[in-house]
Amino acid sequence: MKPGLHPGLQTKLHIVIHPKMTVDLGGKRIHPFYSTYTAAHHAELAARLMLEPFLEPDEEGIGSGLTIHHHSPALAGQEIDIIVTATRCRAHHLAASYEILHGDRLIANGEVHQVILAKTRVQEIHRTAKAAPVQAAPAAHNA
Repeated sequence: MKPGLHPGLQTKLHIVIHPKMTVDLGGKRIHPFYSTYTAAHHAELAARLMLEPFLEPDEEGIGSGLTIHHHSPALAGQEIDIIVTATRCRAHHLAASYEILHGDRLIANGEVHQVILAKTRVQEIHRTAKAAPVQAAPAAHNA
């Protein structure tokens, strides 16, 4: 990685919520609020934007973890900011916290983790995943 990525570094992503970013599960519109899965996507995107300037040409970042806590609704047409703050920066790992805000109101927060690997290693992982035999999923258990 290139130098300069350090704890405290922040990136901000500004988004206007589109109706397609509201909750639709299995083709059924559930409610008109900004979806948790879209918020997770935006958090990972903002973390990626933070990481990209520090990647060497032969490196790639891969998401390795994400937590999200959805606190408050947001609606289509509203503007939100995703603010990502680096919390741990190592040679091959970025951990960052994030907040998603509509003005001063907290919509969601959590953590994002990115592992930095050589592009050749990413290609190797891809080849291995493609060659892996398909196994049946275990039966679901009802609690």
